[in-house]
Amino acid sequence: MFEAGNSAISGTLATAVTNAHTAFDDVHDLALSGLDPAALEAFAVAALELAERATALKAKVAAHADRTQVARRRSGRAIGIGTHLAALTGCPTVNVNGPKNLGRWLEDFPTLADAWAAGKITEAHLRELRKAHNGRIHLDMIRAQDLFVEHANTLDFTGFQSALAYWLLHVDPDGDPPSERNRSYGVKFSKLPNGDVKLAGVFDPIVGEAMQTAVEHELKKVIDRDKADNDGDIENLRSFRQNTLVALANLVTRGFERDSGGFPIPLVNIVMSETVAEDLLNRAFDGDHDPFTLPLDAEDVDGRCETIRGTPIHPQHALAPLLIGRLRRQIFTAKDQTFSKDTRLFNWDMRNALLVLSRGRCTSFGCDTPFMWLVADHVHPSSLGGITELDNGEIRCGIENSGKGNTPGL
Repeated sequence: MFEAGNSAISGTLATAVTNAHTAFDDVHDLALSGLDPAALEAFAVAALELAERATALKAKVAAHADRTQVARRRSGRAIGIGTHLAALTGCPTVNVNGPKNLGRWLEDFPTLADAWAAGKITEAHLRELRKAHNGRIHLDMIRAQDLFVEHANTLDFTGFQSALAYWLLHVDPDGDPPSERNRSYGVKFSKLPNGDVKLAGVFDPIVGEAMQTAVEHELKKVIDRDKADNDGDIENLRSFRQNTLVALANLVTRGFERDSGGFPIPLVNIVMSETVAEDLLNRAFDGDHDPFTLPLDAEDVDGRCETIRGTPIHPQHALAPLLIGRLRRQIFTAKDQTFSKDTRLFNWDMRNALLVLSRGRCTSFGCDTPFMWLVADHVHPSSLGGITELDNGEIRCGIENSGKGNTPGL
């Protein structure tokens, strides 16, 4: 008998589960060291097939439990089956919800479900099919289940994706309405809690192909340089993904470069106090430093280490720019005023100082205008006698600056 919370499984079901556990233990305990390469390869394939069958079982049971509202009936609360089973097993909710959602989708595709349960198609194949599925081709996809299973068994995964794409073009030549499809294309930058920047996006086939071609061409040169710089030492080589990122960054940087070799503005602008910089250099060159504490403080100007956009960064990320970059000293008084200028427009240095003070954000509450669209603005308009100095300056987005007009203090 198996206990699961306050419930129990027994009888035929318990016997089946016991036998499955016993069989799995027998397979898991088999010695691998004595197997020749061919036998080990075959065993690895069999292990992957067993894993797929186990995931298929999880999806089937979770989907059925979801459809029959087991979580509500057992707990008396309006919670999902993912939350309920996660609490009972100690696993993340996503480990239940992912297979459950796939299992619910497969309820309309019994042939695919049976093939997955038998190890004849994988979860990856099914997720590709689910991504391609829409209401217009629902019946066509039901009728083509045997074809999909055949493709999964006779083609490699890339070939399966290609066959599925051609099948879609055949049964749904119009595809998604252009307006819907076009809305899905684009790129988004988002910041993670530790300051890392995540890039996500979807390209149309033509732009995507162009991007891949350019990056892959640059990638070959990046990998060759990486090997040359490390004398072929595999341990110190960057990963393929890291080199791909370097290749993309190289292309972006070169595209931003002027014909003269310079840049319109700095690509990276780091705000770092002298205290943080000295500590960083001491750590890098084995000087005096506290190994357990970084001299960082979000509220103290002398404890800042962040990009001009206001993104906090670990000082280690700033080591290379600190050694090879151009340093610009910014001195603040008690009033945070560095200088004033008898001119209508804020120059670059003054705008840079205002960006440092605003941490790269528009000073209007709730405004999330992109950094490069921000401008330095007079609090008291220059047309009404406002002086071009930091005490009379603030960072605003272009739209709000234009909308303000000559109204003071808006």
